[in-house]
Amino acid sequence: MTITLTEGTHRHLDTYLQGLGDLLGTKEQRANFALYVVGLLSEGERKSVEPMAARAAGDDPVLCQRYHDRISHFLRESPWSDRDVRAYAVERAVATMTRDEPMDVWIIDDTGFLKQGTTSPGVQRQYTGSAGKIANCQLAVSLTAATRTAHLLVDMDLYLPESWAYDVGRRRRARIPDSLQFRTKHEIALDLIAAAVLDGVPKAPVTADAWYGDVPSFRGGLTALGFRYCVDVNADTRVVLVDDDGNASSPPTTVRALAAALPTAAYRVVAWREGTRGTMRSRFARVRVQVVAPDAAEPLEQTLLIEWPASKREPTHYTFCTLPIHTIFQELVRITKQRWRTERVYEDAKGELGLDHFEGRSYVGWQHHVSVVLVCYAFVQTALRRSFPPSTSRTGARRANRGETRAALRGFLHHDTVGDRAMVCALASSMPDLSSVGYLGISPCDAYAYAHTTSPAAKLPTVVLPLRQSTAFRIARSAALFVGSMPSTSTNVKRAPARRRISRHRPRRAWSSSAPRASNASTSARTGAIQRASVGRPSRSRPNRC
Repeated sequence: MTITLTEGTHRHLDTYLQGLGDLLGTKEQRANFALYVVGLLSEGERKSVEPMAARAAGDDPVLCQRYHDRISHFLRESPWSDRDVRAYAVERAVATMTRDEPMDVWIIDDTGFLKQGTTSPGVQRQYTGSAGKIANCQLAVSLTAATRTAHLLVDMDLYLPESWAYDVGRRRRARIPDSLQFRTKHEIALDLIAAAVLDGVPKAPVTADAWYGDVPSFRGGLTALGFRYCVDVNADTRVVLVDDDGNASSPPTTVRALAAALPTAAYRVVAWREGTRGTMRSRFARVRVQVVAPDAAEPLEQTLLIEWPASKREPTHYTFCTLPIHTIFQELVRITKQRWRTERVYEDAKGELGLDHFEGRSYVGWQHHVSVVLVCYAFVQTALRRSFPPSTSRTGARRANRGETRAALRGFLHHDTVGDRAMVCALASSMPDLSSVGYLGISPCDAYAYAHTTSPAAKLPTVVLPLRQSTAFRIARSAALFVGSMPSTSTNVKRAPARRRISRHRPRRAWSSSAPRASNASTSARTGAIQRASVGRPSRSRPNRC
């Protein structure tokens, strides 16, 4: 499915990139930023530096090396501010998200980036939910903000274990700033939340799993920042049951023992949203408790929400909540269960925008890569909201009450079959330090850029359009406008001949395929084009130097 951007969204993209250009400053950084954005928004399977350079250069190995050096330098050396770029993207995305509905919840979580070596910053053997086990990986803490129908990856920061934080040699080789000291994951989470408050993200209840919620200082930090929360805790967390007057009515006990002591009538079945297999529901009970040994800043009395599915021998989740005491039961459960949003965010950011594809060995390069991913994610979510605003009909209201979200990134960016895509679009773009390059051609069908040599006296470049302009073309054209050399109204446009539709069920081809599969006569021309586009690509085994 292709979703065509409207003219209004196209103008928004131009304005969006222009504001980023003002933050980046130099023309070279603007050009490299645009090239990297196009690479992340392309349909290439791998979105690290080498595949991006290969797709951009086509069959020219010299130009491929130039692109590789340009992108590597942009990630490793360019002195632009990650904080400013992320704040700019978040400000505009949040303004669009909250135009029709309020912010509903903030979600703290972490994700892993699996690695093979030991030189990537922060890598070590540690548990990650991405693999479900202890693995050699990096860990990053993230903050996601969500309304009833949309969610945004607001910020992300790399966790540096003690084996890295106190090793001077490893820090120097990875270019880790001296000012960056060891921080636990919950301390990183609090820093992300504080930065988001400064960036103007509207406050909402914070949710997190037991890795964070079981730490009293994390709960106290949220309270000190002015947040209510619904955070999981471990089964051995000690509490005191209180009566309606707020007085202790039992000796200190674990939440597991308290859940087992509650009568069956205390549990009720609550549904919170529609899943892919039907309505999601479980048994819950809530009681008022006092936390044993709380943080000085957190409330002494809180609500304990217990989830005990009928098919389980013991409860599966224990959650401390500081929402108002009059919050209805179903709303309390719904907010607590919003953590599934962050899994959707990781799926989109990794699968569509290459969040976990960075192969560099520098801390600054990792931060720059994540910043560009966040910028792309924020814009696409803004475009989705402009194209699919929350419905005001009764059906739309029911969707919001069930907590359903709208379209995902999959299918919006680049997931058409090759035969149903636009033909090659030649777009004007300035490429500093490459004097022989007259403009940058961007192909929405293969999503790679390749250089064309033109005379300085040549006329305006000709843009070849399909009968239906695609999202990839509009994004690529705005990226060319972003570097400041393509006229927005004077470009000559020609119609491309219509192409026969090809079945959507043909599997996608990975970028690294060395040879085309055997094909029949109807697909031989397209297969030959793919084979020619793959000639001259660099080996994947060459180390990335960024």
